[in-house]
Amino acid sequence: MPQRLLAAAISLALISSCGSSKPKAKHINDQDKVAIPEKSGNTTADDKIKLGSSLTDIETLTKVDGEGNSKLNQLPIVKHDVAAVHFDFDSAAIAAAEFPKVQAMAAFLTANPDYVCVVKGYSDERGSEEYNRSLGERRALAVKDALIKNTAALALRLSSQSMGEEKAAANGNDAVWSADRKAEFEVLDASKTK
Repeated sequence: MPQRLLAAAISLALISSCGSSKPKAKHINDQDKVAIPEKSGNTTADDKIKLGSSLTDIETLTKVDGEGNSKLNQLPIVKHDVAAVHFDFDSAAIAAAEFPKVQAMAAFLTANPDYVCVVKGYSDERGSEEYNRSLGERRALAVKDALIKNTAALALRLSSQSMGEEKAAANGNDAVWSADRKAEFEVLDASKTK
């Protein structure tokens, strides 16, 4: 399955580099049948309009007021079915088998233009707190960057945050540590800004 996904991605890259002006579609996998249009370049004013009339960019939502609060922290969390992206030990590289999760979240956010997403990166308990915070940030940024490469218009609606080993299981084993090495998608409804 991962070889088929890699072959499809290479084929799409070759086709899109042939100079066609029409956007191509990518498929998450045979089961999901969700097409995501390719988009390249910087986000434009037209992209901002497409995001929804009530939506401001996530940078505006994260600004802290005089009391230390941000609008982002007041937004309701949206439940979704997209699983966390998992990583190998001491790595922030997204494995080919994990890319369908990134594509599924890109499709979900594209279909719901009033939602914003904070990608939260985690590590297992091994390593210093400082190192694990840095590793969590690299994982969150890797997933955020992959989402933007998939759909450029999402750049205004994404943020990343390192959680480090905050939720890591203490005294784990390989199976537990494997589950702790992840980037989760926290989706928020920005149409509810006050």
